[in-house]
Amino acid sequence: MAKGKKTGGRNFVKGQIANPKGGVQLPKDVLDAKKMTAVEFARLATSFLYLTKDQLKMRLENPIATMIELLVGGIVAKATKEQDYMRAEFLLNRIIGKTKINEDTPQMKPVIITTKDGTRIECGMSEMDREEY
Repeated sequence: MAKGKKTGGRNFVKGQIANPKGGVQLPKDVLDAKKMTAVEFARLATSFLYLTKDQLKMRLENPIATMIELLVGGIVAKATKEQDYMRAEFLLNRIIGKTKINEDTPQMKPVIITTKDGTRIECGMSEMDREEY
């Protein structure tokens, strides 16, 4: 029968550290990237959001641009070029946070018509009742 039923056969001494050598050490570049704060990211993303198309193109073609600049700039470029609202929403949520439903602002819902054969057709938007949200 194995010793240390709860520890998988290993009896630990009270007060002994479970992993005396420590965990896997992250490389310095990864540690530096993790130190980037939300404020620094917001500043960087905002700086890209206020550029013209030509300025954005020049900044992305800059040979000394950092990878984080290329990444954020690429997201902005693709969001605007392809009208990709998911990328834009990602950036805005990272900068200003997710917005909450304002009780004073009327919320909209799609108007859906169901035909006899069961097909559903979206025909526009109408204001939601307060009880619905």
